[in-house]
Amino acid sequence: MSSYLEQLMNSTKYALHRATYNPEAEKYAKKQQQEVEKSKKDASIEKLNKEMQDKKYAEAKKLADEKAEQKRIQDERAEFSFSRLMGRIFKTIALIVFVALIFIGGVYGASLAVNLNVYKSAPFRVIYGIWGFLFFWVVIPYVWGYRRFWLGKTPRFYAIMPLVPYRFNHWFMDKFFDWITFRPEDVDELKEWV
Repeated sequence: MSSYLEQLMNSTKYALHRATYNPEAEKYAKKQQQEVEKSKKDASIEKLNKEMQDKKYAEAKKLADEKAEQKRIQDERAEFSFSRLMGRIFKTIALIVFVALIFIGGVYGASLAVNLNVYKSAPFRVIYGIWGFLFFWVVIPYVWGYRRFWLGKTPRFYAIMPLVPYRFNHWFMDKFFDWITFRPEDVDELKEWV
């Protein structure tokens, strides 16, 4: 009985295989699959080609725009322009004035800091001078805003930068180095920072 069942199963399988197997259908299915894969490949290649062309076009356009801008600048510079000249002069003068004001503010801050601390020893006066130069934006408001107008204490000026505590005897030395010398006996006994 089991051989009969096996025979029946085998013949059924064979009949189903013959009924469903069509070599032409298999060839057609394989051909369709190859065409789909080929069209996908072609589409991806076409997309890559388009992207490359767009990229090349964008680069060429950018390069052409840069060349046109350079040519425009060169043409503009080739002709004299009074407004461009005045603009450059104004920018240069403004920069020079700004740097000069910063330097003058630094020297003035150093002078105020050293004059307030003239009773200290020379190394400390140098340190106060450096501190006053670097932080003039703090020192100047402190001396003129807080000390002068709030406390009512007028700052005393011994010299522009009183670092050397004696006067020179020679007229030439005294003339040229008067801005860094002072007399110690002129210093007030009141020490503000102590």
